[in-house]
Amino acid sequence: MPVIGNDKKRILEQHDEVKNMDEIRAELLADKDNQLSQRKTISYRAPIDSLKTYPGLERYHSKEYIESLKRSIEESGLIHKPMCTLDYGNINILIYVVCGNARVQAYKELDYHYIDVIIKYLTPDEAFQMSLDENDEREELNPIDRAVQFKNWIEKTGISQSEIARRRGKSQSWVSQTLRLLKLPPKVQQLIRIGNVTFLEAQKILEVDDADIQTKLAELCAEGISYKDLEAKIQQAKLKAVPVVYIPVEPSTIILPPKPLILTPDTTPQKEPEREKTFKEQAMENIREVIDKAHAQLEGRITQRQAHLLTGMEYLAEQCTGNCDGCIRIKRCQDFFELLRKHGIVMLEIK
Repeated sequence: MPVIGNDKKRILEQHDEVKNMDEIRAELLADKDNQLSQRKTISYRAPIDSLKTYPGLERYHSKEYIESLKRSIEESGLIHKPMCTLDYGNINILIYVVCGNARVQAYKELDYHYIDVIIKYLTPDEAFQMSLDENDEREELNPIDRAVQFKNWIEKTGISQSEIARRRGKSQSWVSQTLRLLKLPPKVQQLIRIGNVTFLEAQKILEVDDADIQTKLAELCAEGISYKDLEAKIQQAKLKAVPVVYIPVEPSTIILPPKPLILTPDTTPQKEPEREKTFKEQAMENIREVIDKAHAQLEGRITQRQAHLLTGMEYLAEQCTGNCDGCIRIKRCQDFFELLRKHGIVMLEIK
């Protein structure tokens, strides 16, 4: 029957019979070759200050959890005694708590000086195995503390990840993923410890290498971002993290891909090729040139008769066929040019 309240505290405070630890160590060492299930256990009322957490099994306990344990102890007493072992290689005998560190912490905060424990010979491998078994059974171990215990288990005993997986009934990839959590920044690990970031979210965050981005993503998870939105944020972070490498290249070594041939209609006006002038066109140009020069030379002193003859010359130029051979107007042209000479037009100096 558990002792309740102040009566229990009074009985514990009155305890003055501490068993000789040398005798306990001798008993346990004599029993170490037996299988774990066949080894003896010794009940012991230990001074609270003599208890230390087994190296490598340190873990986080929330304030709320310790408070609930304190209420349970005050109401119902200590239902499950902590499991302990000894530091057999130390001349100063230390009692290591393997299972029940939270209960010991609650006892200390309740200001008790003694606590009933069970002491058993345990190898380091057995201590880690037993601690994980109890925590998994109670579902008390958060992913970070489990990863820390896996890491310490490997370092202190040399156990492989595959063997841990076999004993825990898990896959080796699960053990590996758990250990990878320790690569996250301390702030992210703390958010995982207190339950604000789940194991699945933490694995997703590990896809990003930048510690600052990992912390920001974890804070978003703590604020309640959905898993789908978390995936989108991580994808954006990955795209931004792709490095742009500049490789200097000599211009002569650059080979550009051929440009695609694009056929578009040419809308620019095309010039017609210059054709050779006909005899008539050349003759008319010559006559107009003579007329223009005649007007220039006679300007200001041209007579009415000369003006009339120049007009007639323009008319003849418009009627000219450009072919004098067989022209019915050839005689008329000859008479007209003779008339021009008489009136001093053709005879004008034309340069």
